[in-house]
Amino acid sequence: MTKLITWTILCAMAALAMAPAVMAEEAASVAVTLTGTNYNLLDTLAADAKADAPAELAKINALKVSDAKDAEGKAIEGLKGKTVHYVPSAAAAALLSGDEQKGKKVTVKGKLFADANTVLVESFEAAAGGDDDWSELDLNTLSGQQVL
Repeated sequence: MTKLITWTILCAMAALAMAPAVMAEEAASVAVTLTGTNYNLLDTLAADAKADAPAELAKINALKVSDAKDAEGKAIEGLKGKTVHYVPSAAAAALLSGDEQKGKKVTVKGKLFADANTVLVESFEAAAGGDDDWSELDLNTLSGQQVL
């Protein structure tokens, strides 16, 4: 019986000793610049379930990648057309939830965790122009104001 307990303790200690190495391996990241469309997951993948979803979860967004480059500017193969999720962080807050950046083309700089299909956002830029109605106003005056 003592041999069994001893072996159990030794196995547990070995597993605990290897855990940091396994965790470090899983957390490998690469610096990237990702460009794509920020979209609402629920609206896109399961719109019929939106009515039942809690309000804070119904606004979670992800990035549909159209272009991916590493820190040297070399293209990263295999990400085009894929969805990359945001690691919840202060820098990702405007992208991760809400409607402010929903549907916009964005460029995200950060660290890609390829095995987890997630990106830790360091900074982002939304494409110029947008889907607001201001760009559709006909402003033909020198003052730049619309004449009613």
